Amino acid sequence: MSTQPVSVISPDKGLRHSIVFALEVEGYRVEAHDSWQGWLEKLSKSLCTIVDGDLIADFHRFLAHDPAEVGALIVLSDGMSHPFDDRGAHVLPKPFAGSDLIKLVRKLVPAYRRHAGAR
Repeated sequence: MSTQPVSVISPDKGLRHSIVFALEVEGYRVEAHDSWQGWLEKLSKSLCTIVDGDLIADFHRFLAHDPAEVGALIVLSDGMSHPFDDRGAHVLPKPFAGSDLIKLVRKLVPAYRRHAGAR
């Protein structure tokens, strides 16, 4: 695997730990944060960023960053509409199975690598 991490941003400790566990079992290096502030303080280029849709109120902070820093974007959504379409986000509705998240990460990470390499 690449040395670039998958970033997970969620204020829900249980959700965050479950996602980190599932990704690490699959061999991904993971950086987990409980807030945008934590993510911003440690900002590093990610293969993929998984964001809890509950943080949407502060989404403007995220939009200020170059998509190349963020990598592929997955938003965990409670079913409400969000302003992600123009960022190429992939929405995964909550609740979700861990296997569904892993399948989506596997699908997006190779696609993101091809896209980023074309720049």
